[in-house]
Amino acid sequence: MITHIKYLTISTDILIMQLTVLDVYLKSLFRMIKRVPKHVFIFFIAFFAVQIVSAQLAPLNTTYQARIIKPDNSMLEDSDVTFSFTILNPAANCAIYQESFSNIDMTDSGGNVAFTLGTGVQSYISAGHTNMIDVFSNSPATPYACQGGGSYSPTANNSRKITMAFQIAGFGWQV
Repeated sequence: MITHIKYLTISTDILIMQLTVLDVYLKSLFRMIKRVPKHVFIFFIAFFAVQIVSAQLAPLNTTYQARIIKPDNSMLEDSDVTFSFTILNPAANCAIYQESFSNIDMTDSGGNVAFTLGTGVQSYISAGHTNMIDVFSNSPATPYACQGGGSYSPTANNSRKITMAFQIAGFGWQV
């Protein structure tokens, strides 16, 4: 029984010593903070708070850029082009998202286009998934329902395939 009391006494002494070291450290830290101008301190606190919040947020959309070259090696520059984007599973046999962008003026574009996927007109999104975060999630709450039937359950490292098709007024779809 006496041994047990000595053990508690030793533990208490160690705890008191650790608290003393912590107290000295905190007092030193507060002295340093007092020397920093108030506006600089507030800036760093705000900067780190924004970094912490933004690190936890994932983008709701993604950018897709392309250059379209016609068969005669000239650049596509038309005043009315419609684009359709489909996001597929890795095997490219299950469409889980589709959207379009209409009336795109590519005059003087040199064939270059850029789209923010997730901002077009949605024509299909897998049931139970509402945005681009859901579309690219490899751990969804429910499996993806494929457009046209079937389902897809991703694994940890699955990627997605994105296909782009476009249509010039009066012509068929080009993939």
